Amino acid sequence: MGVKMVRKITMIFLVLVLMQFSFALTDTYTTIRFEVTSSTSMSVSYQSPCTQSSFACRWNGGTMTEINITANDGSECQNGADYALRITNDGTIPIDVAMNLNESTSGVTLKYSTGSYDYAGASTITTTSADTTTSLGVSSDADYWFWCDFSNFNSGASGYVDSLLFHNATAS
Repeated sequence: MGVKMVRKITMIFLVLVLMQFSFALTDTYTTIRFEVTSSTSMSVSYQSPCTQSSFACRWNGGTMTEINITANDGSECQNGADYALRITNDGTIPIDVAMNLNESTSGVTLKYSTGSYDYAGASTITTTSADTTTSLGVSSDADYWFWCDFSNFNSGASGYVDSLLFHNATAS
């Protein structure tokens, strides 16, 4: 190889190295953060004909316990197969669902079960917030059945009392 050829190869090599070096000096970058926020969002749905404003305990005489929740007009909302209320975890993390009443009604007890129509295993909802479902997975549902027990109610009374049933979600 001639001296000219070696110089040419050396020059080409130096140009290529300098080009790479100059590109390396002008490279820029962007930092991307991938993050999932902790959302405890939930939605509540009702078995028809019950709604948020038509959810009732109605005693018309007779047996005073194990009275199914109904719509305000007495139409049945639940049975063995159909829940009265469903809570869906719309958030991004598992949640605990708690419920409570804003006030108690003298002589009336509100009971619930989750997962199945089970009055014998039902729990009581009071004015103290308590977990009714724990670790409800993302996009999962919790189904609730409700009953009223009027066994301690003054049977000579009539009329109605509106109470609020609160349900809220917290991170599991």
